[in-house]
Amino acid sequence: MKPLILKPIYKEKPWGNEKLLQQFKGVEKNNKIGESWEIILDENSISNFKNLTINMRDIFLNKKLCEKVFGNKYTNYKRFPILIKTLFINGKISLQVHPDNKCAKKYENDYGKNETWYVLYADNNTYANIGLKNILSKKKLQGLIDKNMIINYLNNKKIKTGDIINIPAGTIHSVSGKAVLYEIQQNSNTTYRICDSNKRDLNIEKAVNAFKNNYIKVRHKENGTLIKTKYFKLKKIKIINKKQFKTYGKFAVITVINGVGNIISDQNIKIQKGMTILIPACLSSYIISGNLELLITK
Repeated sequence: MKPLILKPIYKEKPWGNEKLLQQFKGVEKNNKIGESWEIILDENSISNFKNLTINMRDIFLNKKLCEKVFGNKYTNYKRFPILIKTLFINGKISLQVHPDNKCAKKYENDYGKNETWYVLYADNNTYANIGLKNILSKKKLQGLIDKNMIINYLNNKKIKTGDIINIPAGTIHSVSGKAVLYEIQQNSNTTYRICDSNKRDLNIEKAVNAFKNNYIKVRHKENGTLIKTKYFKLKKIKIINKKQFKTYGKFAVITVINGVGNIISDQNIKIQKGMTILIPACLSSYIISGNLELLITK
């Protein structure tokens, strides 16, 4: 089975930026595209492929095919357990909280959302509000929100290209500035907004109940394993000339963040910056050649 080239799903957002989209995906749009969903399968969104006529749902409905593509682990799943997206930000994302599995089950009958950001680009005026400076009770947090004082209690951290920010469920967070973020998360779109400059609906009561006093550290790493959780593992690899990979019966999702090259298995597939490729679990080995920087999720 050949590597599968994913078709991104573009989402308009109030803070979207078409110039950043063109720079990192090579796509020109006249509207504010804020997110590119690289791989997704849930009740509302389904990834398609450029070189396969069936889609992600078709694969999951066929147990034998699902095992070939994703291995034994996901043959009883109704949705792909992770969502990978790229965010193109010019402005401010709402101050928000995502619930953990227990909280999301209670309020939404859904999964929680743990996520990680890898900063592909950030200008000199990009900041992330990640977590709180001090431990607060839910009652104290509610009072600060009611008085519009919560911003004074947030950790305000300048971020730069190459930073890794792990955001466990329950963490209050936001980003402002001009940035491109690669986000890998549990496959859930549940977001509780505390405040929003674009006047979208707020979910303050649920946000307070979902809140946790998580301490967040911004790390920086150029290559190797960027993050490893029970939900996903993300690596960054630079290739000069060529490198052979083995799957060991497990799938991989590869996003090209720089350069051009080829994936060589039973056929030669050209890849370039902005593309995301699904490597099937049944493909025992493959070679990637060229001058490339890759993000690999397993």
